Amino acid sequence: MRNIFIILLFFLFKANFLFAQVNLVPNPSFEYYTSCPTSEAQIDRAYPWIDPTKASSDYYNQCAQWVTPEVPPSTGVPISTRGYEFAHTGVAYAGFYTFSVNLEGSEYIETVLSDSLIKDKKYCVSFYVSLADEFDYATNDIGAYFSTELIDEPFDPLNSPILLLYSPQIINPNTNLLTNKDGWTKVSGSFIASGGEKYITIGNFNYNANTDTVFVGGYGWGKGMSYYFIDDVSVYLCDTPAYNANANNDITICKGDKIQIGTHNYNEYIYTWEPNKWISDTSIGNPYVNPENTITYYLKVKDFKFTETSDSVTVTVMDCGNIFIPTAFTPNNDGQNDILYVRGGLINMEIKIFNQLGLKVFETNEQSRGWNGIYKGEKQPTANYVYIFKGTTTQGKEIIKNGVVSLIR
Repeated sequence: MRNIFIILLFFLFKANFLFAQVNLVPNPSFEYYTSCPTSEAQIDRAYPWIDPTKASSDYYNQCAQWVTPEVPPSTGVPISTRGYEFAHTGVAYAGFYTFSVNLEGSEYIETVLSDSLIKDKKYCVSFYVSLADEFDYATNDIGAYFSTELIDEPFDPLNSPILLLYSPQIINPNTNLLTNKDGWTKVSGSFIASGGEKYITIGNFNYNANTDTVFVGGYGWGKGMSYYFIDDVSVYLCDTPAYNANANNDITICKGDKIQIGTHNYNEYIYTWEPNKWISDTSIGNPYVNPENTITYYLKVKDFKFTETSDSVTVTVMDCGNIFIPTAFTPNNDGQNDILYVRGGLINMEIKIFNQLGLKVFETNEQSRGWNGIYKGEKQPTANYVYIFKGTTTQGKEIIKNGVVSLIR
């Protein structure tokens, strides 16, 4: 029954992602949940993640309610009973024990992948961990095991936590010390798939005697143990290209104009623009801006590997006098707004107009000549067309103006 429930949850979750996923891990940042965590051992609420040993792996989310104004929730973000840590992405993460001097075993988290791995293909794997403040041991032996079947161990209260004796395909190298309590450390690796692997399980798969540990000191009750928060899990084909932040080139516009900044807007990428001023949307890759004054916009992008890059673009706003290019025209021969002209006092000018395929449909350097909506004798359809304008005003101002004009029939 439990397996059926997990599979149903997976398909409900997958229905929200009709595009082909690059990252094969659903809910990789633990942001989606069936309900807010109210106590420990509720990783199942971050669907479709589960605890394969039914021990007590935890789910943390900013939505967890405070007990009182002075007492934080046990599974809150950034404050919980195990420490203080902001999420690597968003407002949620998971957590599990990986070592105890008094117990032989570990906790784990597991989820079904959005697709099975392909035989002989090379997959890259990464996730981020942070050692919880309250615990005084760190361990480097956190790994990821890929299996064709769901690991579903029966719960035994007399023998918990359980040690899963599998050989993980991904294991954190001993040189990558996981001692950081203030921020996140990346664990990553790659492997060649045997084919058909459908599940990922993360934790410590070693006996205590084979676990590499280091005493780091703790701040509270977690003596003799190590416990990690985990966030941003990714599994993807290693040859998948990733794109850095690109805010586009600096540009000069006329006051009152709207312009599009940025370049790509890909699924599974997280975009953040600052400042939130005169901008249509701060969470997409190519928003429109309509600034009243010169401004620099700063872009941060996290790709499907949760690697962050940044870029910026400066939009210089000029007073272009009375130069006017309409936003729409209606070439229907009714004698009103049939031809697109550039208006205003100009010494020289050039305007080029392109259709949605990037084909140049009109060009002139004569202000007295406008576009009638015809290209090579054919009436062009109702659509948005992009123009590029360059000119010099009678006051000697150089103007470069890009925009969109709508042809309406």
